[in-house]
Amino acid sequence: MTAFHTIAIPHDDILQGRLTMDVFAADLWEVFKGRGDPVLQIQTPFGGGKTHALIAMYHKAAE
Repeated sequence: MTAFHTIAIPHDDILQGRLTMDVFAADLWEVFKGRGDPVLQIQTPFGGGKTHALIAMYHKAAE
């Protein structure tokens, strides 16, 4: 089996130490204003709990 660290190359943000946790936080205000990127946020491997459920409910209620 191939070692994990030889096939999983981290993204440049991580390698250069520029990755911040706010990248993974959904911003409800941006979604409300129509500027959020909820699809990208939901696809991240982090989160996906209460905040994302609130975003989905917001979009459903706004229909």
